[in-house]
Amino acid sequence: MLVMTEPQPPQPQQPVFNIQVPDDLVSGVYSNIMGVWHTPYEFTLDFAVMQPGEVVADEDGNQQLVVPARVVARVKIPPALVFELMQALSKNEKIYEERIGRFPSLEPPPARNLRCSRQMPEQLPCYVEPSRRDRSPSWSSRCPARARRSTCP
Repeated sequence: MLVMTEPQPPQPQQPVFNIQVPDDLVSGVYSNIMGVWHTPYEFTLDFAVMQPGEVVADEDGNQQLVVPARVVARVKIPPALVFELMQALSKNEKIYEERIGRFPSLEPPPARNLRCSRQMPEQLPCYVEPSRRDRSPSWSSRCPARARRSTCP
């Protein structure tokens, strides 16, 4: 007995991504600190570079270390990609430790008691905690701690 079957449509294959990096991005950017925040629709990864820290006094005279950091790249990803990103980082962490050894610990930058604002440019940003109404952090060039330090003679 001969049974007729309808031709089956071709099954979709897994896509092969051909990722191309533009010439101006090939060298990448250096980052030694990272911030993560999210909305219901996206996760934002802020990659930044820390500047030398400075010890300043707050309103009560307590010493506080202020470390300015400048964002060098901001990447926004959908929530669905976060799990894949975490898996890729975990897999690469294991490969790194097998080949190279344990990750070195990150030490905070050394604090310097700066007297002259020319040593710490005013245009360096200062991280500002998000308000309750707006859950996203912001970076400001007007740092409250920077305003309290002494200026150049």
